[in-house]
Amino acid sequence: MTRHSGYGLESGLAERELAAGMRQRRNECKRIGSVFTHWVILLGPATRRFWGFPVFSVPRGTIVSAREPNELAGQMKAVERTARHELR
Repeated sequence: MTRHSGYGLESGLAERELAAGMRQRRNECKRIGSVFTHWVILLGPATRRFWGFPVFSVPRGTIVSAREPNELAGQMKAVERTARHELR
């Protein structure tokens, strides 16, 4: 009698798919950072969210986060517009 440990081919495939997905998300994180150079962009592996921390003058504690890169970019643009408006 053979026992199935639950860590067979399906598990290996799922792990590879997860790793490929995380590589893609990390690449998206780098792309966002290359466009928004006045931000520190992080990817939270547990939250699966992108996080943006501005490195310019904004109210203390200003942080944006989103599940999708385009959503994060929109939030970052809004923060930048507000910061520019407040400088006038």
